[in-house]
Amino acid sequence: MGYAIMRFSKIKSASTGNGVMRHIRRQVDIKTLSHPERKNINILTEPIKEKYQNKTFNDILKDKLNGTKPRANSVLGLEFVFAFTPGCVTDDNLKAWSMASTQFLIDLFGIDNVVSVTIHRDEANFHAHAIVIPMFEGKLNCKHFIDGPASCRELQDK
Repeated sequence: MGYAIMRFSKIKSASTGNGVMRHIRRQVDIKTLSHPERKNINILTEPIKEKYQNKTFNDILKDKLNGTKPRANSVLGLEFVFAFTPGCVTDDNLKAWSMASTQFLIDLFGIDNVVSVTIHRDEANFHAHAIVIPMFEGKLNCKHFIDGPASCRELQDK
């Protein structure tokens, strides 16, 4: 029996966000790929696929904030990684798993806040990376969604 794994990290600067996006899109060299022949067949999940596909994190943030400047200590985004213990996600169940992971984020943050979900198939274990901009009532508000250790445990349990 396998275990589901979900972790997230805060993106506190636009340059960090841009670096995360470059990694997810495989625009940087990654020496540890176990299946480099699959590097360019990573999957963008529906219904997130088109809107922000070719935009940088800076551009996405500008679109979301409508020109307002975020506070210096704002959480600009969240990077999620979803995975299972090795061998649990295969080509046969990849689509169902990726759609369930995407729907989880949409239900939690809203479809407008989930800007990228990409499945990586070029490493030994399939996994998904997601970027969320935590907007609530027109402002960045990560605490509305995740506020302290108890809410992190609850999120992991979900």
